[in-house]
Amino acid sequence: MNTAIRAVVKAANYHHLDVMGIQGGYQGLIDGKIHPLTSSEIEDSTDRGGTTLKPSRSSEFMEEAEKKDTRGIKKL
Repeated sequence: MNTAIRAVVKAANYHHLDVMGIQGGYQGLIDGKIHPLTSSEIEDSTDRGGTTLKPSRSSEFMEEAEKKDTRGIKKL
């Protein structure tokens, strides 16, 4: 997963786009744990196992999704 995240960040940087990471998956989206991902932050992430974002599922997310609170996020 870290390799895929790194590739997305590098491609986005090339095209002058910002990439936001959501720490903790769906629960992090609810809790507002959203931060910019930079090349320097993810540069050596491929050497670590798992993923730097620690994704997870959340039943609370399904309830929140019904409220349509997008927190300014246009696309996931």
